[in-house]
Order: sequence, then C-alpha cells, then structure tokens
Amino acid sequence: MWRIVRSRPVATAETHRPTLFEVFFDLVLVFGLIRVTTFMSERPTSVTLVQGLLVLMLLWNSWLVYAWLGNYVRLDVGLIRAGVPVAMAAVFLIALVLREAWETGRGTRTPRLILVLAYVVVRSTQFALFYWASVDDPRRLRTVRLYALTTALSSIPLVLGAVAHLPLLAGTIYVALGVEEVIADLAHGKSQHTLHWIPAVALFGGTTLYLAGRATFLALSVRCVRPEQFLAPAVALLLLPVGRYLPGLAALSLLTAFLAVLLSYEAWTRGRSGASVDPAES
Repeated sequence: MWRIVRSRPVATAETHRPTLFEVFFDLVLVFGLIRVTTFMSERPTSVTLVQGLLVLMLLWNSWLVYAWLGNYVRLDVGLIRAGVPVAMAAVFLIALVLREAWETGRGTRTPRLILVLAYVVVRSTQFALFYWASVDDPRRLRTVRLYALTTALSSIPLVLGAVAHLPLLAGTIYVALGVEEVIADLAHGKSQHTLHWIPAVALFGGTTLYLAGRATFLALSVRCVRPEQFLAPAVALLLLPVGRYLPGLAALSLLTAFLAVLLSYEAWTRGRSGASVDPAES
C-alpha cells in the first residue's frame, strides 16, 4: 500500500492504446447512459427529458474529467489505479438510484442522499488524483487549483470539449429515445397515429443537437467546416413541426431521408474537392 502511495505518475505516450482497465470505466458510463435512456422512455414527458439531461450532464462530466486525466498519465498505474475504481463505483451507484432519486413522497430521501454522496465521492477522488498527478508540473498544478475552486470545470480544454462533445452525446441519447417511442407505437398498433410532441422533439431535436455538436467539433479540431454542416442543424429543427403531424414511421422515414441526403451531399462535395486538387501540388 505504501509503495502505491509513494509511486510517481507515468506519462501517457503518444502511441498509447486504451487498456482493458480504461475500457471497463467506459462500460460503467455506458451502463449509466442506458439507465438514463430507460428512465426517459418509461415516462416520456418534458420534465423527464430535462431530468434525464441533468443526470446525463452529471455522468458525462464525471467521465470526461477522467478521460482528460488519462491523456496525461496512465490510469492503470500507481495511486490512480487505486482511485479510479472508487469513482467507477460511485458512478455506478448514481446510475442505479437515478429513477428513485426523482420520485416524490416517503422513502425517497435515501436515493437522493446516495446520489449526492456518490457525486461528492466522484469529485473528491478526481481532485485528489489530479493533484497527485500534477505535483511535478507547476502549470498543470495551477489548473488543478482552479479546478478545486470552480468545482465544475477542471481546465480550459474541458470547456472547449464540452461545447462539442455533450451535444453529440445528448443528441444520440434523444434520438435513441425517439426511435424507441416510434417502435413502441408500432408494437401497440398505433402506426397511423400522428407523432406526439415528446418523441418528435427527441427525434428531430436530438438530431439538431448532434449535428450542431458535430459542426462545432469540426470547427474546434480540424477547423474545416463546410456550409452545409452549419446549415444542417437548422434544417433538422425546421423538420420538427412537419414530423410532429406525421405518423411515427413516416416521421422516422423523413428523418432518415434527410440524413441520407446530407451524407450523400457531403460525400459528393468531398469527392469534387479531392478531384480538383492538382496532383503536382499534393
């Protein structure tokens, strides 16, 4: 035990590949995302969508900080290897008590207390591991101190990542919820009924979130965004009122056709730009 405490962090090499230990942490996050989607699908209301988004942000932020830490030091070496499973267990508890934490009435205090305490454990463990990994790096140590003061943000790169990564994740979850609602209507013989607002918002609003996050990610990373990639979120949002008054299967077909046209157009424009490059200049 004392040897683990006295060990030093090992820097992550540029050629580092994800280990089974890191993949296991990702699986804990996936379990949490499944719980969030199940929670929203059981009672698809506007309040539930907001509640699910709040917990999704909590889970995503808990995972993102450790992912950022793994870019600097190995997560499966030394004290970090001992601390990360503690955070894994806390995230797992958050996912388990998700539904009960939003209930009202007698007997609901315990799940809420578990959720709050588990999140405190996640954040406290994050700070301790960040501090331990940064003692030899004054610049990173200043970032950790800022992280301790703000609690919500650990570094400027995380803020930039949040702008793009969270909409991608939230959009995927909402689209999955919308597809599940459409399939549920088909299974119950309601294929001719017009789509309700909640699944319509999940389908087209989730697609809007995803496309907006995708365009933002491309702008921040490769700094090369085509006009259609910026216009696509607006078009998806304009399709929302149209899809609302269509049967579920027709609305899903409309969304699929829109995405197919978008992807085909992007592939065509990339092919044209590639063909127009002079081989002598490449």
